[in-house]
Formats: sequence, C-alpha cells, structure tokens
Amino acid sequence: MKAIRGPALSAMLTLASTCGACGPSDVSQGDAGGPAGSDGSSGRLLEVVPMMYVPSEQPVVLIEEDGAALELWRAPQGGHVLVVGARIRGLDSDTIELRGRLRDEETGAIVQEEARTVITSEVPGEPDWRETDRRTESQSTHIPVCPDYDPKDIEGQSYLLEVEVRELYADESEGSASVNIVPTCMQTDPTELALCHCECKANYTLGSCAPGSR
Repeated sequence: MKAIRGPALSAMLTLASTCGACGPSDVSQGDAGGPAGSDGSSGRLLEVVPMMYVPSEQPVVLIEEDGAALELWRAPQGGHVLVVGARIRGLDSDTIELRGRLRDEETGAIVQEEARTVITSEVPGEPDWRETDRRTESQSTHIPVCPDYDPKDIEGQSYLLEVEVRELYADESEGSASVNIVPTCMQTDPTELALCHCECKANYTLGSCAPGSR
C-alpha cells in the first residue's frame, strides 16, 4: 500500500476533523424523514378543491367538475373579477397564501392571476378540512378578467382555472388543483347584467360600455 504523506495527509486530516463535527442537526429538512411537500419542504402535500365564493349563509359551491359556471363579480374599483376560494385538507395553520390563475385552454397562456394572504375556517362536520373564510369575499382571491382587451371573449368561454395554496406560519405545505370553468355573468339587475356582458366581451375599448354606448 502506498503511504500518504505531506499535503495530502494534511488535507485528509482536516476533512476528517470537519466531518467529525457533523451531526443530525446538519441534515436538511427535506432529508429528515416524514412526508414532503411538492417543493421538497418538510410540509405535507395538501388536498385542494376550488370553490366559488358565496356568503357563509348560503350552501358552499365547490368546483369539482369541468364546465362549471363561475360567477363574474362586479368589482368596487370597476371591472369584473372571478372570486375564487378553496377547501383544503391537511392544514396545520389557519393562514394561507392563495393564488388563482386563469389560462387559455388552447395556448396555455396566462390570462390573469392574483394572489393574497387569507384566513381559513373549519368546515363543520369535516375535521380534516378547512376552507377560505366565507364571512367576507376579501378572503378569496379576485382574478381581474374584465374589461376584456383580448380578442377572445371571457364570458361564456371555457378557461383553465388553477388554484394554488401555500400554508403559512407552519410547515409551509403546498397543494394545487385545476379545473375547466366557464366565466358567467349572473347579475339579476338588467343594467348590471348588460354591463357585465359588455365588459367581458372581446376587444373592449375605453368608453364602449358607458350608458348609451352599448
């Protein structure tokens, strides 16, 4: 066997001394065992079901099948938005980052997306599940889709809705879901309904939906 002397021996001794200080605390969270989230973190993979916002006194509207109509809400600042929440299984925290994204089905291009930090609440009778707090629409994501400046209608056309959830103030577990939806004007007031149809039609131009211009 060839003896190791000089600089090579010194380097090996230094390496051995360094590794001797290694302990369990140097193992990354992703290698520490237990279930891992989709990003390799120590969090679990969350189960996510998209949900159309309706007030808490109304029956929940889960979006589980392709082709579901999703209401276009008139935003206080103008335009129309998709107000999307989620029902989630596997959370340890009550706070999440919720992201809603609308994609063109044919091209995959992002039409619009929005993310916000929201609070979740327990689902009665479902101890493993929580849902975005329906006491106020502010705890759902508001995807701004109208006025529609693009050459494709928003209202009445099928789009891919993606909902992503990242848990905050816990193990930062993550989960996502996607479903094909049809943005739909559901206003009961005729004037509001006409405005929704107008703003969510392709090739919007400024002032084209003003009273007397439709």
